[in-house]
Amino acid sequence: EIIESETVCLLQPMPYDIKYWRWIRSITARYILPQQPGKKIFINRPPTTGRYISNHEEIHQLVRSYGFEITNMENKSIEEQIALFSSASHIISIHGAGLTNLLFCHENTSVLEIMPNERISTHYFWLSRRFGLNYECILGGNLKQHRIFYPKGKFYLDPVKMKKYLDEWMTEA
Repeated sequence: EIIESETVCLLQPMPYDIKYWRWIRSITARYILPQQPGKKIFINRPPTTGRYISNHEEIHQLVRSYGFEITNMENKSIEEQIALFSSASHIISIHGAGLTNLLFCHENTSVLEIMPNERISTHYFWLSRRFGLNYECILGGNLKQHRIFYPKGKFYLDPVKMKKYLDEWMTEA
């Protein structure tokens, strides 16, 4: 079958060279919004997506008290995700693929990644460093369902620890 197209993109793993990330930003520039100081988002992950916080209602209530809007990425278009990440000044997210959208954030955006304590990944730390974001990480408890490849399941996030962390993080940001 022959398919005609004005533009064709080849998707493949990219090296960490900044020129490739800048290229992605350039082709999506029309969806990148100005940063809104004080716009704070919490990226939730529901149980159906993999890793999630077992006491999410308690954590949601806590982050709302700091002015965070809670949202999911699952039903958002890529354009909506780009607009959301680029407009935020503060982002809290459970570790997951949605954090790839950090490349659309403006420099000095504050990022707090939440991970279970036995599943520590560094790729969003390095992405944040590359784009001048203020990255922090907080660890929750152990995953209650564990798999070797693509670990998933629920984990507990201590709300007292999270509150203490938020108090310090929001003062520094």
